[in-house]
Amino acid sequence: MRIQLTGWNTHSTRFVYSPAWTWLPVPGAAAYKVMLADRGGVRISATVADPRWSPDDEWDSLPIGPLDLLILGVDADGEEVCTSLHRRFNKSPGFDGELQEPLDWQDAVRHNLKYLLAPARDEVADY
Repeated sequence: MRIQLTGWNTHSTRFVYSPAWTWLPVPGAAAYKVMLADRGGVRISATVADPRWSPDDEWDSLPIGPLDLLILGVDADGEEVCTSLHRRFNKSPGFDGELQEPLDWQDAVRHNLKYLLAPARDEVADY
C-alpha cells in the first residue's frame, strides 16, 4: 500500500498560494508524518492525524522555486506502514504589480492571415 494523493491539485506542478494536500486514508496508519524541503534541507516537518495538510502558516517563509513533499504513514509506534509519497512542485511568484505594455494584436492577426492566405509553399514532386 502507498500514499495516494486526492483532490484538485494532484497533478499540479506550480503554486502561488499555499496548497492543501489530501490523500486517501491508509489502513493501519495512526498518523502521517509530512515534510517539506527545498535544496537546503527540510523546512517544515509536521505530524497529522487526518489525511490532509497545508503549509498555510509557513508558506510565506518558503523560498520561491522547487519544493519536495514527503508523506509517511506511521502506526501508533511510529513505524512506517506503507510506501511513502514523494512529490516535487514549485512555489511560484505572484503578480509583481508591474503592468505589461499592451501588445499589438491587430498586427499579429494581419501577419498570421497574410501567412495563412498566401500560396502554399510545399515542394511539388513530379511523381
